[in-house]
Amino acid sequence: MIVFADANLDDVIESVKLNLCVQAGQMCVQGSRLLVHDDIYDEFVDRATQAVKGIVVGLAPEMDTELGPLISEKQMLRVLSMVDEARQDGCVVLTGGKRADQPPLDKGFFVEPTLIAGATTSLRICQEEIFGPVLTIQRWNDVEQMIAEANDTRYGLAAGLWTTDLISAHSVARRMECGTVWINGYYNFKAGAPIGGYKASGFGSEGALETIKYAYSHSKSVIIKAGTSQH
Repeated sequence: MIVFADANLDDVIESVKLNLCVQAGQMCVQGSRLLVHDDIYDEFVDRATQAVKGIVVGLAPEMDTELGPLISEKQMLRVLSMVDEARQDGCVVLTGGKRADQPPLDKGFFVEPTLIAGATTSLRICQEEIFGPVLTIQRWNDVEQMIAEANDTRYGLAAGLWTTDLISAHSVARRMECGTVWINGYYNFKAGAPIGGYKASGFGSEGALETIKYAYSHSKSVIIKAGTSQH
């Protein structure tokens, strides 16, 4: 997810919470990397950290629950190990980063919503799918370098851009190596729009006419000689 200097930070922070909370981050299109423009980085980090601290972790039947558990103990331990590895690599855990320990959550596979600053693109936590309530935050101030870093992964399923400048948004969107780019939003799937990825993110599209035409059918030419001809 790429945040420009003129972005509406209220909208971005809502999308941050959404990416952490929807299925506890266990979504293939989860925006797990945030690239934030240097001009607004400090303000964004402060506001996002406070917002994420306010996310309610709880049991599904409870009406105020916003974030539930991970699918298994194995996945919980995997997520926590990635966070610990990021710490060892010099990253700063702004909030979360550990198993929820208050009863009765301590008996389940709950991970606190986590924001990590200081990550670099080469780190494992930025290169692998986390599938947990964890987001990393990186600074950027040069568009070309930012695009290169955003694309510097073997995956290419989805991206989000936040800016009021639609010319810049379209310019960057064209160069993103992924199947879906949302502008000023996230998880906003539209009926009839193909869903699929580039690189190691899948091997085709679904959800649209293109799926039937290119993934589930083959073209065939049948040529009939209908009559005789002297020429």
